[in-house]
Amino acid sequence: MAAKSAPRAPPGPRHKPPAIRIDPTTNALLTAVFGLEVLAIFALIFVPGALPAGCPLGPEAAAAALAAACVTLYPVILLVKCVAGYACALVSRTLLAHLGNPVRKAKTRNKLRDQSWQLFIHCAMTALEVRPASARLVFGGSTVGWRTTSNLETV
Repeated sequence: MAAKSAPRAPPGPRHKPPAIRIDPTTNALLTAVFGLEVLAIFALIFVPGALPAGCPLGPEAAAAALAAACVTLYPVILLVKCVAGYACALVSRTLLAHLGNPVRKAKTRNKLRDQSWQLFIHCAMTALEVRPASARLVFGGSTVGWRTTSNLETV
């Protein structure tokens, strides 16, 4: 007769890797460096010759456009994260239900929201750069990107 094996102990808590914690001093330093970078860009706008040749905006208009972009950016980030979170949760509950609803955990949803924002900003920056970059590649020169569409079509 075979000997009975000892009963297995119930599985203990799963080993979770430690969460990434950023030192508050490092966080404050990085935030301050970012703030100084933005202030330096605002200051450079008013330096004569700092704007590219042919720029359709004067220094005041360029500073106003940059300020508007900075103020608009935070709500856009929140909107993209919110929409991405709801859309991905819906897809996870319906189309990916056979996989066990992979986005049901809060940590996974937060990671997905952050990644969605990064994807959005990369796509938006690429879309904004396509026309100036293609104009420079096809027609040459760094000021071609500032020309109007009608000038590009007649070249």
